[in-house]
This record gives sequence, structure tokens and C-alpha cells, in this order.
Amino acid sequence: MQTYRGFWIICRSCKFPIRLPDQKRILVAQHPAGHQDLLACPVCANVHVYLAETLERTQFRTPDPFRRSAAIVYLVKFHCAVRSCRSEAAVRAVAATSISVAQLLGIWKFWKLHARCEAGHTLRVPNVSDWVVLRQA
Repeated sequence: MQTYRGFWIICRSCKFPIRLPDQKRILVAQHPAGHQDLLACPVCANVHVYLAETLERTQFRTPDPFRRSAAIVYLVKFHCAVRSCRSEAAVRAVAATSISVAQLLGIWKFWKLHARCEAGHTLRVPNVSDWVVLRQA
């Protein structure tokens, strides 16, 4: 049986294995002070801080969905919900390419954020119309 190397992270809330592209640049270990890597679970919609060290290399029995263009990583950016705060959050979210961004926004607006902004405020999901969504992989 053929295997395919790749990475995954186990969701801290529901323990779902989140498959990531076969590249460590998705979560980078070295950042400026205060920067965090936030990753959304596609199953339970919880967003947690993860470190590059929490990536686990594994051998999958199914081909890499990122290389087959069946999955993509989005980078969702938004400002802290505290109006006077200039901090920006960036959440990575894995999704199937067959799902539109409009459908994803309908799901992502229910994210449960378990993080703080760079200024220390508890992150809250702001109005979806204020988000910037970028394709990463």
C-alpha cells in the first residue's frame, strides 16, 4: 500500500486530526514578539494557538489533497474587535476547494477564538465584512 508523507495537528478541543500541506511554512516557529499562529478546526470551529513544533509528520494512506487541488489553506485576517486597538489577527483555515468562500464565511463567523491579540485583548470574531481572506496553499 502506498503512503503519502504529510503533516497534521490534533485539534486541542475535539481532537480531530487537521491535515496540513507537506511544508512547515504553514506554521513558522520564529515570529516577531506577540505574533501567534492561529489555526481553525474545520470540525468544531475552535481556533487555538499552535506552534510549529506541534506539527506531526506522518504517513497518510490517501494522496495529499493539497497537491491534488482538493484542499486549500486560507489565511483570514481581521483587526481586534476593540476599536482603539490596532492589532491584527490571522487565522489559518483548511477547507475543501469545492466549498465557496461565501459558504466558508457563513461557517467561520461562528469560530470560537481561544487567543488574545498582540495588545492582550481577548480576541472576538468581528463582522465578517471586515475580514481579508487570502489563499495560502
